[in-house]
Amino acid sequence: MYYNDSLDDSDRCRVFNIYVAPALKNGELFKQMTKTKTTILFSYDFSSDVFELKGIYSFDGLRKMYIKEGYENLFISATNQLNMTKTNAIKSINICIFQYAPRGSFAPSLYKFDKNIKETDINDTIMRPTIPPTTVYNEWFSNKNLKSLINWDILTIKEDVGDDLLVFIINENRKDNSTYVCSPNDYIKACEEAIVPQDMIELIKSEHQKGPLIIVNVINYLRDYFLLVHYHKNGDQYEYTFVSSPNDSSL
Repeated sequence: MYYNDSLDDSDRCRVFNIYVAPALKNGELFKQMTKTKTTILFSYDFSSDVFELKGIYSFDGLRKMYIKEGYENLFISATNQLNMTKTNAIKSINICIFQYAPRGSFAPSLYKFDKNIKETDINDTIMRPTIPPTTVYNEWFSNKNLKSLINWDILTIKEDVGDDLLVFIINENRKDNSTYVCSPNDYIKACEEAIVPQDMIELIKSEHQKGPLIIVNVINYLRDYFLLVHYHKNGDQYEYTFVSSPNDSSL
């Protein structure tokens, strides 16, 4: 059961899948709960892409955190909808996320789990809205614009990744870049958890079957944008073939 205020359902699921579930994975936070403190509180800021643990709170302690934000009314609305009271809140495992949306609005989510649920069950309860079937074109993150982010003339590939994917992550909110090697299955699983449209997932699968593949993955407010690139070595140089993403004719 959950209560969500104003945040898009797919964004709510992305925050839970990408940040909350891994934070719960080893079960250490559950061990820190007490008889009365049964709510784990996190925060996530979309603009800076910063996720933090705020603490573990009692029913009244969580109310005070809402009041500190100036939104006691949302606490009342959430707990009423979940039939959560000071008396019965200690009988459940509760997860709250204070989300600060792209335009700065406060959009908390409150989840209520049965107290005897296993930690692995919570991690397996990946929040999955209906995955969109098709990619929506965004001209700011078109294939053409993503291609311009990398100087392909001087790009050097230093390792043979075999059957794995070479992934370039460009995080627009954190203003940082990273490169890593990932198995296709692990990358597809990450895409599913991030609610990537189905046609893009299928394109990644099919292009991987055609040969060595670079994925340029730009992240902006937890939304993913992609450019797929095949590469092969010709003498001392690499040659690249760029693949158009669904509904994108900008290349």
